[in-house]
Amino acid sequence: YQRARKKPPIAAQPTVTQRILLLTPTFAEGGAETVVRDLALHLRREGHSVALVSMIEPTSFVGTLEASGVPVVSLSMNRRGANLAGVMRFLQVTREFRPDIIHAHMFHASMLARVTKAFTRARIVCTVHSEIECSTRRRAGQFRELLFRLTDGWCDSTTAVSQRVRDRYVALKLARKSMTII
Repeated sequence: YQRARKKPPIAAQPTVTQRILLLTPTFAEGGAETVVRDLALHLRREGHSVALVSMIEPTSFVGTLEASGVPVVSLSMNRRGANLAGVMRFLQVTREFRPDIIHAHMFHASMLARVTKAFTRARIVCTVHSEIECSTRRRAGQFRELLFRLTDGWCDSTTAVSQRVRDRYVALKLARKSMTII
């Protein structure tokens, strides 16, 4: 008979740290912004290098994030109309930070991340936080939904915060069927 040999202990796998850039249109007290703050803090605690970019001046959570080692950058974009200077600032931030992942939250940030895909090797993840994220105004909403649909292939992954959000975006063909729920 053969004596059972002791199996060598399983070595702990080294943690792979990622450079993750979180992008949000605004950083004020709100539901989606709180989720983004909590995500940034969690990723930082896990050992990842995290930076947060707000498209307009942030009004909340900056001190908490920076005290935890998460730099917060504002693109100082204008709320109205296209802002080429803000896009250029975002490209500069991505060149300096060199993210592995750009995780965009909400419509405007998703559009900015998707447009910059051509200029970065980072994986683009877009998260939809609401069924009516594109707009409640009919004409603006239809245009935004068209943009979302046309640029869906420019991101590597689209996620939704609920089954209901996912179902709506997939039914309207705003996102691929592979859209996942987080």
